[in-house]
Amino acid sequence: MKRLGLIGSVDDAMPDLYCQAINSEVWGAFGPGNTANLVIDCVDVAETEPLVAKQDWDALTARLTVSAQKLAAAGAEALVVCNSAWQPAARAAATALHLPHIDMAAAMAAKIHSYGYDKVAVLGLRTEAEERGWRTGLDHLMVVTPELRFRDWLAHTLSLQAGSPLSPANKASIMAAITAWRKQEDVQGIVMARPLLSRWVSMTEALMPVFDAAVVHGQIAARWAIASDLRPAPPCIYYAA
Repeated sequence: MKRLGLIGSVDDAMPDLYCQAINSEVWGAFGPGNTANLVIDCVDVAETEPLVAKQDWDALTARLTVSAQKLAAAGAEALVVCNSAWQPAARAAATALHLPHIDMAAAMAAKIHSYGYDKVAVLGLRTEAEERGWRTGLDHLMVVTPELRFRDWLAHTLSLQAGSPLSPANKASIMAAITAWRKQEDVQGIVMARPLLSRWVSMTEALMPVFDAAVVHGQIAARWAIASDLRPAPPCIYYAA
C-alpha cells in the first residue's frame, strides 16, 4: 500500500474526515483492523485564510510546499490537499516536489462518471480560481455554479455558522437555489465543496444525490494507494513533469 501525504487543518476537522473516508476503503479491501499508510501535516487556518481571502495563490503555494516537503521527507508518495479552497495552489505545490497530486475535482469527476451523470452543480466555492479548477477537474461534465452574489453570501454564511446549526432563513435560501437548479437546469446531483454543507442539506431534502467532495476525495485517494495491491488506479492523478 502506498503512503499518502495529507495537508489539512485541525480547525475544520478535515484530517479526521479524510482518515475516516480513506480507512473505510482500506477496510473494504483488506478487512477490519487494517489501516491506511498516512502522514499528515496540519496547517493553521489563521495562516492560510488571509491568503485565500486575498487570492494570493503564490503565497499559498509557498506555504503548502513547506508542508509537502515535510510529507515527502516522511515518505509520502502522493499529495492529498484536504481543502477545496486550497486547490488552486495544491497542484503547484506537488509539482515543485515531483509528487503525484490527487486532485479533488478530478476525483469527484471519477465518482460522478460512475453514476452516468453529465450535469452537476457545485456548491461552496469561494473564489474564481477555485471555480476554474473545479470546471477543469470536472472535465466533460456540464457544471452549474451559483451567481457571484449567492456564492459570496454562502461563503460568509459558512464562516459565521461553522459551529452552529443553520438558521431556517439561510436553509430556505440554500434549498431555493438547489430546487431551481433541479427544475430549471436539469441538474442531476449536487457536489458540496465544503463538508459543512453536506451536514446542512441531505439527499432527501435536495431530491437528488448529494456528494460530499471531501469524502469522495478521500475514497479515491485510498483507491490510488491500494491500486498496486488490488485494482487499477483511478484516472484522476496528476503526475509532475
